[in-house]
Amino acid sequence: MKTRRLSLLLALAVAANILELFIPSPPFLPWLKIGIANAFTMAAIRMYGPWAGIQMTVLRTFISGFISGIPATSLLIGGSGGVFSALVMGCLWHFFGSSGLLSLIGLGIAGSFSHTMAQLCVVYALFIKNAYIFWQIPILGPVSAATGTLTGILALYTCQFLENHEVPEADPFPGVHHAYSIRPLIKLFILVLGTGVFFWVSLLKIFVLSSLFLCIVLFFQRRSRTLALSLRFVPLFLLTFALNVFSEPGHFYTTIPFITHEGVYKSSFLMCRTLSIMLLSFALFTRQDCELLFTSIMRAVPSLSHSMEVALRGTAALPSVISILKDFYLRSPRKGFIMRIRYFREGFAGALADVLKIV
Repeated sequence: MKTRRLSLLLALAVAANILELFIPSPPFLPWLKIGIANAFTMAAIRMYGPWAGIQMTVLRTFISGFISGIPATSLLIGGSGGVFSALVMGCLWHFFGSSGLLSLIGLGIAGSFSHTMAQLCVVYALFIKNAYIFWQIPILGPVSAATGTLTGILALYTCQFLENHEVPEADPFPGVHHAYSIRPLIKLFILVLGTGVFFWVSLLKIFVLSSLFLCIVLFFQRRSRTLALSLRFVPLFLLTFALNVFSEPGHFYTTIPFITHEGVYKSSFLMCRTLSIMLLSFALFTRQDCELLFTSIMRAVPSLSHSMEVALRGTAALPSVISILKDFYLRSPRKGFIMRIRYFREGFAGALADVLKIV
């Protein structure tokens, strides 16, 4: 029962993450998302404790990164925010929620705000290096309260559905019999090592050359289309450029008196470093590596077999789950707030029942 429930929550969380990629964000707030996936993390925390929520977040981040083609940046930005918010929500629920002092809506607000703050800190420390980014907090605070309320309500509906429906124990998943391969683990090690080297190096020329080299590698791999995935991070590049080029002290250009040489160099350096990390992940991983990686971890670390089975079940069910959620959204009424609320309350349980059949 636990395996199927967690697989259902994981598949829903990953599907929500992927579908949110198609929702445009404000130009200079690229990390501003509704965070629907947090609702299913909260459901896991309420039903199975903080560790289940952390497990859900880590697996969700890995799978979403592989499916979207950006595992490195997904792990660094989304993963750090997700894990930190899962820790915060897990602690709050352990001390206050289980005793009835904290509702899922309050938990959602805390999780949304902590997720946003963790992402801002990571983006500042690794990508932008400019404290002006924290001026977004007065904007992100109220937004986090609104999105946290929505995810809290969604988590409540999800928990009510799972608690009111009998879920039979899962049959052995055929994915555990897939061939073992050390290649995904080696690729993951290379990605971590390469990312560490990129953060250690401080020369712009190296990042320019590495970006060009990785572009050539992708071209010969006949995966030049994956370069288009970098366009998703254009807002991050623009924000990096704007914050640093106009605020970095130094020697001003004679023709452009409000821009410094140091600002242009720093912004170019940070953008090229981020691009190099993205291209490295593109060159190393394909979408097919995701399932093989989980199978390899299962064989290499038997103590993680349950978590990896949850991941394999969630990954296998993902295309169908995305289709179900997409149909659920497309069937929603286009007019009338009350009608939409009624449709959501009545139709969401049906969508969860459809997902449960395939997990």
